[in-house]
Parts: sequence; structure tokens; C-alpha cells
Amino acid sequence: MKRIIAAAVLTLAGGILSDVAAQTPSDDGIRMRSAELARAKRMDEVEINSDGGRIDVEKIKKYFEGIQKLQDSIIGAYTTGAQIDYRKINKSSAKMTEMGAKLKAALFSPPDEVQKSAPRAEKDVKKLIVELDNAIGRFVVNPIFQREKSVAPDASKKAVADLDAIIGLSRALAAESKRRK
Repeated sequence: MKRIIAAAVLTLAGGILSDVAAQTPSDDGIRMRSAELARAKRMDEVEINSDGGRIDVEKIKKYFEGIQKLQDSIIGAYTTGAQIDYRKINKSSAKMTEMGAKLKAALFSPPDEVQKSAPRAEKDVKKLIVELDNAIGRFVVNPIFQREKSVAPDASKKAVADLDAIIGLSRALAAESKRRK
């Protein structure tokens, strides 16, 4: 739970500090260094999880944003062009499965506890893309990624369930698009 709160706080702190840094004049080096030192101090205070290990915020951010970018790529491969680009959908959804598993390991559990989702029944590619988009939408607006100081355990459980859905749906989409190549 502390890992989730720490990740949410760090994500938000980075956004706030980037706004502060953008408002200061570029030639004012003292203020910039002071703000950077304050940011580093806050990060040192919050980056410790309940096991005493450090949380890699940059990786979490990379996976979080990567999943959203891959979804844009999947939607583009489905909607643009004369034909559906199943190869691109396969490649993007397979990468999303990998990123989702890494994000889950970084946010919610040690890597050895990440479980594979049960295979889904075959579905239409369009339905899988819509379900995946909805799961990603629910995941990114989860309260654990908002500016709240404390996060309800239900929100954490919902985030895990949504991330599991993203992993399972992206795996199913990869399999279905591979079948249709």
C-alpha cells in the first residue's frame, strides 16, 4: 500500500515541480537548484516502500505512459489505412502485455508474484480493442494516480483488477491479431 501511495505522490510531485520550474526565469540558477534540491529531498523521503526497497519512479512512469501510447498505436492500426494492420496490432498488444506485467510488478507486488491471466475466449478484434481501451481508461483515472494524500484499499484493488484486465486483454488481442495476420 505504501508503494502505491509513494508512486502516486512522486508522479504528482514531478508534475507540480515541472510547473514551478517552468515559471522561474532560466537565468536564475539559484532558484532552479533550490527547487531541484527540494524535489530530490522529497523523492528521497517517499521512494522507500514497505519492504525498505526503492521504488523506480521513472520505470513506473515509462510503463504507465507506454501502455497509453501503445493503445493509441493499436487504435491507429485498426482505424487508419485501407486494411487493418494486424501485424502492428499484434506487436503493440504483445508489448503492452509485457509493460503491463512490469508495471504491476513495480506497483503492486514483487516480480515473482506476477501471475499470468487466464486465456480469454476468442473475440472479435474490434471488441477486444474497445474492452482494452475501457480498461486503460479506468486504470489511468484510478484514485491511486490522483492528488490524494491517502488511497483507499478498494482503489488499490480496483487498480490491480484493471491492470490484470489490461494484461489479459492485450494478450488476447495479440493472439487474435496473430491469428489474422
